[in-house]
Amino acid sequence: TALIVKETAQSSSFVLTYNGKPYFTDPPLYTWISIPFYKILSNLPGGDTFALRLVSILSYIFLLLCLSFLYEENFSSYLLGILVLLSSYRFLAFITQIDFEPLFVFLTFWLFLLLLTLRV
Repeated sequence: TALIVKETAQSSSFVLTYNGKPYFTDPPLYTWISIPFYKILSNLPGGDTFALRLVSILSYIFLLLCLSFLYEENFSSYLLGILVLLSSYRFLAFITQIDFEPLFVFLTFWLFLLLLTLRV
């Protein structure tokens, strides 16, 4: 995924590329969101890797914020939810990886929260 973000950012195209050829295996949203961070932060020392991981980190931060909206009346349940998430190895492992799963988890939970608030 990191190579795809780098190549697509350098080609300035909306079509994902891998080794110079179009790449249609992964969903493009993660790459499209990562490209601005990569272009801004890649010139800094160590910014290359940080820029690619930033989308995962921000996705999990926004997920925790969405969780706070779900438990806005009961703070102890919110803390328990955060504790459960932070004690999960799978949850913590994806923070350090450059992959689109954290973004998928955040968007899925956000949609669930949206549908929950819109129900009549």
